[in-house]
Amino acid sequence: MNNIILNNISIVLPVGVAIFVLAVIFLEFQILRMNRRINRIFKGVEKENIEKLLRNQLDMSEKMKRDIEKLFQDAEAVRGIATKSIHKVGVVRFNPFRDTGGDQSFVIAFMDADDNGLVVSSLHSREGARVYMKPIEGGVSEKYKLTKEEEEAISRAKKL
Repeated sequence: MNNIILNNISIVLPVGVAIFVLAVIFLEFQILRMNRRINRIFKGVEKENIEKLLRNQLDMSEKMKRDIEKLFQDAEAVRGIATKSIHKVGVVRFNPFRDTGGDQSFVIAFMDADDNGLVVSSLHSREGARVYMKPIEGGVSEKYKLTKEEEEAISRAKKL
């Protein structure tokens, strides 16, 4: 192997020198490009002020980081409130008694994102109106039996 290199030194040496020269030229162009970028960034800034400029940028970056963290915390708090607020409302009007006219009775279902909330029923008759409320958890009422109108109001609310 050494004999091959020694016998072909007249070829290997110029090729190696050429590769070295090309590498040096390439690196010089890279340095020139980097210097142009640096000059553009610091154009109009005196050398003494560069450190001050960089410190100000770091301070501003830290402040922005704290502000962004605060915004994320606030967004999480709002998301928590939003999931517990009323998102879905379903309304059904109906006539519970054959001897009265019109659909003046109604059921309204109010539910959050997790289908928790309540159903309010108002039954209208000639003697007056009665209002009932039943709690809803996960779209159903464990404690009270729901009427078909209440189930329909919950179903309509879930579609929203």
